[in-house]
Amino acid sequence: MSGMVGVHIDIQGDKEVLKVLQLLMAAGTDPGPFLRPLGTQLLRTTRERAADEVDPEGKAWEPLSEEYAKRKVRPTMLREKGILLGGLTREVEGFDLSLGTNEVYAAIHQFGGETGPAGTSSIPAREYLGLSADDILMIQEEWEDFATRRGLGR
Repeated sequence: MSGMVGVHIDIQGDKEVLKVLQLLMAAGTDPGPFLRPLGTQLLRTTRERAADEVDPEGKAWEPLSEEYAKRKVRPTMLREKGILLGGLTREVEGFDLSLGTNEVYAAIHQFGGETGPAGTSSIPAREYLGLSADDILMIQEEWEDFATRRGLGR
């Protein structure tokens, strides 16, 4: 996911998921049929959280400054023109699933920081990429369903 603001999840600590990955690798099973739809579901939940203006942990984003809110066409955050969230994509390569965007300004919204001439404006982090507890549960359930449908056992 070169050049993208994205999420990298290391699943090595999840023994059940790791077991399924090992079974997939041993069976020579292409993970794409699992990872592509999973990525699509994660894009949906990411956009839903953004619509609710909460981070992956469910914490509300810091509100817009009054000054900036007065200049905006719509009172929403990260959705003024629909470019940032509309540009979210998923990429699957082998056993890797990446979510992110190539929008240049994505990182400052994800991580926060200073912008403008000589850092005259501060933007708080409004984390929109990441996994919620519900996302993690969904991933585990999808792995179980996928492994069962493929006859990979548990």
